[in-house]
Amino acid sequence: MYPVLGSDSLARCGALESLVNDVVDDTWDDRAMNRISAIHFLDDDDDEDDEKGTLMRRATPHPGELKTMKKAAENLRNDLNAAKGLDSNKNEVNNATVTTSV
Repeated sequence: MYPVLGSDSLARCGALESLVNDVVDDTWDDRAMNRISAIHFLDDDDDEDDEKGTLMRRATPHPGELKTMKKAAENLRNDLNAAKGLDSNKNEVNNATVTTSV
């Protein structure tokens, strides 16, 4: 069976409950007003993970440099072929001189 509480006991419980709720509410409001929200992450001491996750270009030319190198190689090849008397498809070129009049 459940114990029967008298009205005097109920009144004391109600007063205590009210007191506890007021204290909790006041402290909560004070903390909430003075609180600065921030998220702090733990720093990892492993620098090796950063190196693995970072994409780095090593000992390779920049794409712009590759384009310049390709153009230089094509010009050199064309000059050599012209000196040998060949066109870009390595066919013999007729050594006819083309002149234009203006």
